[in-house]
Amino acid sequence: MALFTEIKKLIHDVLTENDGQSYCIGRVIIAFLATSGFPTFLGCALYSVYANPEHHFDQQSFGIAFGAILAGLSTAVISIGQKQKTDK
Repeated sequence: MALFTEIKKLIHDVLTENDGQSYCIGRVIIAFLATSGFPTFLGCALYSVYANPEHHFDQQSFGIAFGAILAGLSTAVISIGQKQKTDK
């Protein structure tokens, strides 16, 4: 049970601001996108194999685009975080 509370505390610390109370919307969006990437990839791959065999799912393009989206959002969140540190 201690491991579960440590993981819960880690996730809470990652998603909240410095005060530990307010959630950073950018971090929440990135966490959502990061966890939704694999099911989306798997769903597209299975759809192209079973439901529509004529449709070709390009895994490399999906991975490059998904990585670019995550990198862009991460850069935005880091710059917002740095701005908040300097505003005080």
